[in-house]
Amino acid sequence: MNKALNELYDCCLINRLTPHPEKSEAMLISKTRAIGPLAPIQMGTDTIKWVNKSRLLGTTVDEKLTWAPHMLDLKRGFARKRDLIKRSRFLPKEVLINFYFKVILPSITYGLVLWGKCSNVYLFDSLERLHCRAARIIFNLPKDMRSSDVLEHANWHPLSYCYKLALLRWLDRVFE
Repeated sequence: MNKALNELYDCCLINRLTPHPEKSEAMLISKTRAIGPLAPIQMGTDTIKWVNKSRLLGTTVDEKLTWAPHMLDLKRGFARKRDLIKRSRFLPKEVLINFYFKVILPSITYGLVLWGKCSNVYLFDSLERLHCRAARIIFNLPKDMRSSDVLEHANWHPLSYCYKLALLRWLDRVFE
């Protein structure tokens, strides 16, 4: 690894590219925990730090690919964005629906094909509940109304359906 990184570093310098080892991170992805200390990784004269999770293109990846850190980040962000809708209830319903489907939902479902079938059903269900709460706010529905009835009243699909649809679209592009 160190040899490959030094070749990359030298290649960057030869081609007048600026390597940024201080912005780089190393992660050992494995289902089992590594035994013993991990060897230091060098790029040029800098040591690259080992991490257990890292943010990459808006997606949080952890060393076991559980997607739990990513989903926790999504859940926090989703709750904050849902509160924006709550504070904007004075706007017409159509505006709130457009805002939800064009701004909020795409930021939540980004990368859904990757993390949508993660093993942590509880976290996925918590995102599903936040999706239903957004519908309750926009359509001014009672809190005790069943989630399935809320989605039916709003004429919205559950996030699990969005996952299946995203997966089908991805497969369609792969097999074109």
